[in-house]
Amino acid sequence: MTAERIVAGYVAAVPKGVSHRFVGLDAPSKKRSLNSQQIFQGLYWTLEGNTPTIAFVATHYNADFLEHYLAGDLVARGYGFLGWNTRFRGLEDLFILEATVEDIGVGCRWLKDIAGNDPVKTDPSLGMYHAANGPPYSQEFIQPYRAAPVDKNHRITQWVKQELQRLNDAGVPDRIFLIHRTIADLRSMNATIDQSDRPVPSCYFGDPVQANCGIGLAGHSSSLHTWLSLWSLQESENKFEVFATNWDILTAAIQGTAGIGVFNSDARNIFNNLMTKDKELHLIPGGHFFDDSEHTYNGE
Repeated sequence: MTAERIVAGYVAAVPKGVSHRFVGLDAPSKKRSLNSQQIFQGLYWTLEGNTPTIAFVATHYNADFLEHYLAGDLVARGYGFLGWNTRFRGLEDLFILEATVEDIGVGCRWLKDIAGNDPVKTDPSLGMYHAANGPPYSQEFIQPYRAAPVDKNHRITQWVKQELQRLNDAGVPDRIFLIHRTIADLRSMNATIDQSDRPVPSCYFGDPVQANCGIGLAGHSSSLHTWLSLWSLQESENKFEVFATNWDILTAAIQGTAGIGVFNSDARNIFNNLMTKDKELHLIPGGHFFDDSEHTYNGE
């Protein structure tokens, strides 16, 4: 910004559709001020309807950058913008560099963990509930769709390890985190994939579309240790094929052909992976509990 604009009291125009939200946070080494204000205060600027994947942080050791003149222009181009004040705003005579680095880190952590953890942030080209993709789903869609969760699982595992190390270094043993959109099996919407007698659309929790966006359902939250033990494809020992090769006792695998959570191919995979030769597979009419009538659900 030129000196002429500063002297003239230049005010940057905010483009249409740009808005901001207040962010107030405490510091790890310093809690709220005496009058109960949070140590750090900022404004996070975004464009309406846009979830940025890249964000800028504007901060100054002394000045107030909440409404920095670059915010509107950068946000209008699709970026996020965090105007961030350190604990030394207006306190130049008390400035400490090491504390300021911590302050900036708190803002960056917020961007990564909160602003970047948006449950509506999706890739439309991989959206099974986007009408343009199906159902029915083409092989061109199915192949990348099934590969994407594997990559996501690996990325979560990497983050979990890093987060666990960070917490442990600070004396914190574990934490809970959320996993969004866990009801996303193509078979719940497309009857031609793994054909069976199941109703479509359906899942354990009713409407698959609503269940996928819901809360408190299967696999929606986990501790860091639980992720590594149960859900991680790389770290978990909870894999049937690991145990199946040592399974040498009499086994009967029974599957309801109208099951809406465990499917016929799942039962066949279990049967085929069992080491024992003394085994039988039975596909019988019915759903997950075999008799899925209204009387059964009512406990009659």
